[in-house]
Amino acid sequence: MTENTMEIYGQEPAVSIVRVHDEEGIVGGSEAVYSIKVSEQAADTFDIGCIKLCGSLSESAELTITGSGTNYQAVVKLPEEPGTIGLFAENERMARSAAGYSSDVSAAADIVVTMDKTSERGEKGNDARITFVVGVPDAFYIKSYSFTLNGVLQSKRGTNEYTYKNLSNDKLYTLGCDLEVYTTKDKDTIVTKHVQKTNVNIPASMKSHMMDLHMINVNGFNPKGEKEAGDSIFIKTKNGKTVLIDTGASYGAGKIDTYLRNVVGLKPVNGVITIDYFFNTHPHHDHESGFAGLTGYNWSDTQNKVVYSQSNLANKNVRYQFTNIVLSKNYREPLMQKSSWAKNVIFYAENVGKLITVCAGNYLACDGLIFNIFSPYKADAVPLQWLSNPSDNEQGLTYIRQAVGKDNPSDGTSSLNNQSIVMKVICGGRKFLLMGDAEFFTEELLLGKAADTSDWNVKVSSTVNKINLARDLAKANNITADVAATRFQLKRFTKKDLDAVVLKKGHHGTANNMSIDFLNAVKASKFCVSANIYGGDNPMAPTPVSTAKDYFTSLGHEADMKNWSKKWQGYVFSTAKHGRSGGFFIRTYGRECDFSDPYGKEQY
Repeated sequence: MTENTMEIYGQEPAVSIVRVHDEEGIVGGSEAVYSIKVSEQAADTFDIGCIKLCGSLSESAELTITGSGTNYQAVVKLPEEPGTIGLFAENERMARSAAGYSSDVSAAADIVVTMDKTSERGEKGNDARITFVVGVPDAFYIKSYSFTLNGVLQSKRGTNEYTYKNLSNDKLYTLGCDLEVYTTKDKDTIVTKHVQKTNVNIPASMKSHMMDLHMINVNGFNPKGEKEAGDSIFIKTKNGKTVLIDTGASYGAGKIDTYLRNVVGLKPVNGVITIDYFFNTHPHHDHESGFAGLTGYNWSDTQNKVVYSQSNLANKNVRYQFTNIVLSKNYREPLMQKSSWAKNVIFYAENVGKLITVCAGNYLACDGLIFNIFSPYKADAVPLQWLSNPSDNEQGLTYIRQAVGKDNPSDGTSSLNNQSIVMKVICGGRKFLLMGDAEFFTEELLLGKAADTSDWNVKVSSTVNKINLARDLAKANNITADVAATRFQLKRFTKKDLDAVVLKKGHHGTANNMSIDFLNAVKASKFCVSANIYGGDNPMAPTPVSTAKDYFTSLGHEADMKNWSKKWQGYVFSTAKHGRSGGFFIRTYGRECDFSDPYGKEQY
């Protein structure tokens, strides 16, 4: 029996689609019948229009859906020609409309358990931790999260994540969270929603979650012959689930394929390697144009359509197939789809894979890992121009932000970079913050600084820039900063739980991100950078290297700082420096982290 389920906000599937016969083949001229189950929580917002056809017969097949409440039946009448067909539920159509929320607003929760002292234990102890993550449709509408343990308040905060510590494996726990939810975008009226996990127990003997996180070297040269960095991160879970985050530029596809087969050891089946999840953080070519070389699907501007051909593949013997495509909810904004590679990914998500769209407040759960989504907010909550300035020159926006790094164009900001999916990957007790290409303006929201009416000073190259959203909105609308903070509900952008052991630096090696305030909030002990070598052994521009030095000095590493020009390499890991020609990986069993060079087998 074929089953196709969709996770919405990371909870148990809101919609489950099951083909009711066991026959895997599809015969032209026949009918395929599906049973659709809708969870009670999602029933009141379910719209049959969210059920979509995918596959090569999707344009010519006829879909009829009947039913009501939580039970539906879909009948697909197929044309005579052979081909493939499938059904999926489009995530974004399930979200509650902008008309408002009510007391039954959707929310979901998941947990990750780890032990501090041992990764496997057969005795009683009180060294366990549980990280509790609550998912909602859109964090902009959440005023606060109050986390409880057995009914007792532990923390009231503006972020959706909390870690309970010093728990025992001989007790049962009830983990709860009371959410204060704004009912509309513009009003302060709130309702309360309670989410809980009951009878949570910690096994007496437990193997902590395992994860390998690979930073693949997809650096190369652009058509002008200039050095260029790209992004690609691969994650493999303890049970073999696979996640690819970005595909680098077009020349990155071959490098990714070589790395995944030769280093990770992925094996093609009938010439196909299947990846469970593909995240595209944002539609810039150095994060996305390698997609065509992996899948064989490529958007043709001359034909104004997607063309599939084996000749598109970087490795003509291996084709990659992505089961789930995770994109920002803002991906359909005109700004986001100006490029051919963005159109290509959208086509693939809608016709070949399964589309999952996310925004701040959502999460995905996968084989003991939680991907907690911190950014971006939906475009109706945070207008795109809030996160941009005129260095984006051809994006067609009305800009309200003051320029950042105007003395150095390469340090300027980008609305597409600030639309990056920012996520924390939680594996047991270890957390990894992946920033995509997010810059200072995204950090401003993640730090909860949006409503500040005092300048936030950050250093870019030789210039100290004053960043302040309330002030920029005030100037654009000829009002005071206090009025701007109220009119645009800036206080709703509360500080995220940024704490992580590893920070994947935003926007490669450039200087338009990673302020000291941000580093102090993250408290990472290691940085990972996808960058070329800018000069000597330095994988980053001078400003972020200097910022990193100031940060590690503040942690009390003065002795190491005496030889910073050499010692920084123990804190900052770069695809340009570590891992030779392929990349490097971090392995964690939920507690410790090992940084390794898969080629030289050297540990750092």
